[in-house]
Amino acid sequence: VSNSTQSSGSSMLSAGNNTQRVIKAFTYSSAVRNAFGTVLYEGIFSFIREADILGRIIARLPGMQIVRDEILKSFRAEVDKSAGPAIKTFISTYLNQALDQLVEFTEENAQLSTANELRRRASDANPEND
Repeated sequence: VSNSTQSSGSSMLSAGNNTQRVIKAFTYSSAVRNAFGTVLYEGIFSFIREADILGRIIARLPGMQIVRDEILKSFRAEVDKSAGPAIKTFISTYLNQALDQLVEFTEENAQLSTANELRRRASDANPEND
């Protein structure tokens, strides 16, 4: 392997390390964590609203359908107040695991790309492989 291939490989590995630092800094940034946390938190309430379990139960009770929307608004406010912190803790725990997996996946793909590029450059520098 030529010196230029070795030095370009060394610089690619260094660039790969920098890329990994950037990926981790971005992924674990408060902006990304807040965005993902908010999406997950709102997703839970969207699921509850779409599933409309409480609304279906209330709709079966005589005369309660009129009050249904008000009860659902109160339900959301009560869940925010009483269960909100527990939901946020739950999301934070699983968000950490999800972000760890995202970083690992991204790093594996970056390493694979770097390895493939090094193989290509080594092959280009060594015409005997053709």
